[in-house]
Amino acid sequence: MKVQVSMTLELDAKDLKSYMSDLGCDDETVAEYVRSYAISAIPAMLSENLRDNGYQSTVDVTKSNYKARLYSLEMSRSRRNDN
Repeated sequence: MKVQVSMTLELDAKDLKSYMSDLGCDDETVAEYVRSYAISAIPAMLSENLRDNGYQSTVDVTKSNYKARLYSLEMSRSRRNDN
């Protein structure tokens, strides 16, 4: 089954820019970072929730209008653990 998701997020750009700087993500705009994070993190979190509850299926992005690089959830976690 395919589900299209579209959303608009309201966030504090100053705080997110500071957070991105702490992570070393200064090469992206806030909008690029949020898009890439959402595209990679949401499927990974949903897949993990399914696994944690005994299901074998995974959630994958099959189409995206956003063409910037995608950060994996594992990369995000390792950066947080390094600090």
